[in-house]
Amino acid sequence: MEPKDIVYCIKQRTGLISSVAYLGGDWINYPEELFWITRGVKTSLNGLNILNILYTGELFEDIDESLLEHLDIIVDGEYDRMKPTYKFPVSSNQRVWVNMQPADKTKLKGWYVVPPENLPINNGE
Repeated sequence: MEPKDIVYCIKQRTGLISSVAYLGGDWINYPEELFWITRGVKTSLNGLNILNILYTGELFEDIDESLLEHLDIIVDGEYDRMKPTYKFPVSSNQRVWVNMQPADKTKLKGWYVVPPENLPINNGE
């Protein structure tokens, strides 16, 4: 499928989804396609707040900066196995990077590591 076809399929499901996860086959190996799909999701869905979530076996520090622009969450590192108590699908050895505005508004929006056990979904919030 072409990136535009994937974005079209996603658009057909607006109202049914809140996020798009890119996993399997490691999308880092397809940077141009990943860029166009994530950009399409962010720019063509009329302001809907749909999260782009990338799972990669690579480390965040090794991801080309141009790919970060339209991503919201990145789970990096090789998958080991999921901790049975986690609801967010991430293994205990992986890092979860979140592109967010911190509570302290004097800081710039940017990428922050949130340990899996501190994610609201994993600690009962």
